[in-house]
Amino acid sequence: MLADFLRTDHTHLQALQPSSEAAQELKLLTEDYQQQIRQQTRLVNQLTATLKAYYPRALEIAALPTPLAREFLQAYPTPEAAAALTERQWQRWARAHRLSETRTQALWDVLQQPQLPVPVHVLRAKARLMRSLVAQLTLVVAVVEEYREAIEDFFRTHAGGAVARTLPIGKHGITAPTLWARLGDAPGRWESFRHLQAHAGAVPVTKRSGKQQRVIQFRFRLRQGVALRDRPRGVPLAALECLGPRLLRPAAGAGTRSSPGAPGAGREMVEDHLRHVATPGPV
Repeated sequence: MLADFLRTDHTHLQALQPSSEAAQELKLLTEDYQQQIRQQTRLVNQLTATLKAYYPRALEIAALPTPLAREFLQAYPTPEAAAALTERQWQRWARAHRLSETRTQALWDVLQQPQLPVPVHVLRAKARLMRSLVAQLTLVVAVVEEYREAIEDFFRTHAGGAVARTLPIGKHGITAPTLWARLGDAPGRWESFRHLQAHAGAVPVTKRSGKQQRVIQFRFRLRQGVALRDRPRGVPLAALECLGPRLLRPAAGAGTRSSPGAPGAGREMVEDHLRHVATPGPV
């Protein structure tokens, strides 16, 4: 069936042009970064379950991926070790980690609260597992930070990096590099903003029934892999995944309302990207 479709409708098809080597490398970097983020999340979940089994009070000290939580667990790996702390020892440890007086006192009050006793054999087994998970998490957190810096440094030297940073989603982090890598820079890949919207999953749907007035809505089918974890707070995922409804339509002069706060520099970036990638390609 596919061969017959190619024979009869080949005039409606367009040859897929690969992106440049720089864009492909950037895409690989962002994909590997997301894999490391998922590995970090798995370790955090395992460590959380382990602490709940024998040391739930430690979860109230700080978020597990932070250095403060990991160093606390290494210094006081069991409830007994935390219970043996004196207030002077705790204040000395808190000053070494630059905690404010208010937070030092609040955490001290947390540590003084009673905890249900745990059998000794459970404590030994879970404490060993906790130390193993903390060691793995420390390594993965460092790797995630290295990937983030590598992506930002690579994108800083990319041709579109300077203007992409002017977007509301591109001021920091790897949101803009990830989107740019997934869009690609091959000439002729996108015929129009509608073509890009269809690829991203923002499909306009017309609803009508009899003589009733039709209503056009957008149905979003988010493509896997663009669910960015480090997107700015308050920015909808659909706006990040599909630049069409928020940026490409205003840039293409479709007469629709642009997203609030979208600067002119962002629209210029989209127009420049469209001029680069929307040129007619070979059939």
